[in-house]
Amino acid sequence: MHSTTKVLNDHSDGLGRVVLCTRPEQAEQLGYVQKAAGAILLAVRGLAGAARRQTITVRMQQHDRNGRLVADFLSQHRKVKKVFYPGLPDHPQYELARRQMSGFGAMISFETALARAPTSC
Repeated sequence: MHSTTKVLNDHSDGLGRVVLCTRPEQAEQLGYVQKAAGAILLAVRGLAGAARRQTITVRMQQHDRNGRLVADFLSQHRKVKKVFYPGLPDHPQYELARRQMSGFGAMISFETALARAPTSC
């Protein structure tokens, strides 16, 4: 299951999920549950979401550009110990990501280099 709330709907029009199946019988079962439970977007939400999807290419390009800038900034910051971002050449799977992806996105994790205060019992 994948969320469509941020990427496709740009946080603005409603909550959404996409469920991907590997077998036709799974899709049939999920289709039944969807129809029986009414688990669908309202038509007005779907139309508003369609307008957002027209800008998805430029938004994803900007996500990628911003992700690279932030990761580069963090990797050079004196208070950051380690940055986990597949777009940095020192990431263990950088080469794999470079081959498989058209961009590296904007998901970044990092560890701070701040020393912890000693704890006492």
